[in-house]
Amino acid sequence: MNYPFLIGIYNFVDFLSKQWANIAAMLSILWLIYKKIQKLIEDFMKWYKSSDEEKINCAKAQIKQSMLKYITDAEIDYTEMESSGQIKRSQVIKQIYQDFPILSKSNNHELLISWIDEEINDSLKTLREIIKKNSQTARKEDEL
Repeated sequence: MNYPFLIGIYNFVDFLSKQWANIAAMLSILWLIYKKIQKLIEDFMKWYKSSDEEKINCAKAQIKQSMLKYITDAEIDYTEMESSGQIKRSQVIKQIYQDFPILSKSNNHELLISWIDEEINDSLKTLREIIKKNSQTARKEDEL
């Protein structure tokens, strides 16, 4: 007598016994992906519900981290012009406002621009120190 139902159960149990490690790994990966997506959604909702001032402060923190890149890009764009400090500064400010549109919702643009100017000045000092160290290193290598 042939029992197809029992054969189906046997095949299913046989499959589980042979592939249990793969199934466990896939379920673990799916669980991790689910948790990561859940965390991303929670973070986005927290950011979305935050006030404009909190968003501006978050943008300021990101601007601090990427200010050297903005300055370096401006320096590269205007290497041929000798006294182009104001043009470079305005390019940096323009790029910041393009990358962080939340800054346009600031209540006090003069204060924000002065903060950006201070960050530019600090980053310029850092950039000059880096260039000085690189030129000293290059001189030492040339001497060897």
